Amino acid sequence: MRLVALLLLACSSSLALTLRGKHLARDSGIVPSVPANLGFVSQCDDNDLLPGQTVSKDGDHPSDLSHTEIGARLPIILFQGYIRANYQSTNAFRGYLSSHLHNGLYGTWTQNISQALLVSYTSVTAVASQKNFQIRVGADDFPFLCAIEGPASTSPDLSTGSTNYDFLGGCSTDVPVGPAAPSENTYSTQPNKPKELAETAIWSIDANQKITVQWVNTSPKLSSTRPSLGSYSLILGDPKAFAHKYPFPEISINPLPLHFVPLHFTPSPSATDSLPVEATA
Repeated sequence: MRLVALLLLACSSSLALTLRGKHLARDSGIVPSVPANLGFVSQCDDNDLLPGQTVSKDGDHPSDLSHTEIGARLPIILFQGYIRANYQSTNAFRGYLSSHLHNGLYGTWTQNISQALLVSYTSVTAVASQKNFQIRVGADDFPFLCAIEGPASTSPDLSTGSTNYDFLGGCSTDVPVGPAAPSENTYSTQPNKPKELAETAIWSIDANQKITVQWVNTSPKLSSTRPSLGSYSLILGDPKAFAHKYPFPEISINPLPLHFVPLHFTPSPSATDSLPVEATA
């Protein structure tokens, strides 16, 4: 079920991979356009193959007549970058998600990249789904960018017509893919704030670096969301239902697309680890 995220005032990827080009433009005013393969070139010989695989004539990839899991030989890559927003109607630059916490929540925007929130995720390809975004600077106690159940929600589930909602904050631990679970976070540590459930593996990135925020209900059912612009705090939910119950004038339901702006690509310290991936003939 497709939902809408809004911003609210005060409620606040054996194959060895070769990397080409370490840096991309960060603050040119345009979301960098990166090819789908992001400069990665597969290289392998007979010593790199798994049982049942052979080197193809072009030497670029193993031939295989069936789906074969080859992830055991794929290194994990660390992708670092910023979260950027553009106005959908004009594609004008709105800003980068700021590293500033407002009442324990993220949701303010800055045009100064030095003040932007630097995040990272690990994958065998840049295109990834249901990943953790780890905050790289200044958030040692709460290193995971997460969605936090809103204190006035009657359950952690999001759906069309429901007034339930989530905040965006920092979590102390990662939450496995699935329904929300306890995790100490930047919101619950504020004075007189309740301890709420949270999810961290909510971030998906496509070949154009567009970010989708996904929340897993207790059903469990995956709910995709679209960001919208407000003032201080990003929340997830049905904006019409939310605005009807909480008629704050600052609420805007105009879509605000988010993109991941890569800082650079580098093998992670755990590059010898692997993720399962399927190859096709």
